[in-house]
Amino acid sequence: MAAAGDLPKDASLVRYSVEGMTCGSCALKIREVVEQLKGVKMVLVHMDGTMEVAFDDKLTNADAIMASATTAGEYKFKKV
Repeated sequence: MAAAGDLPKDASLVRYSVEGMTCGSCALKIREVVEQLKGVKMVLVHMDGTMEVAFDDKLTNADAIMASATTAGEYKFKKV
């Protein structure tokens, strides 16, 4: 999990559970897709099946981030 000091300044943080990841390539693919979304400042995808995203809430939101993440493949995301 990201430490508070690791977050970009003025960023909101959202966490998701991720189902369907089987390897590091899955995590990389998800991260690369989510990073493309305007307003996303940092993406951490963990092999324990979690994802943390720091974002500018003036440019995007948790629902838009999840919608973007689902385009990465056959993964299921749930906000936690």
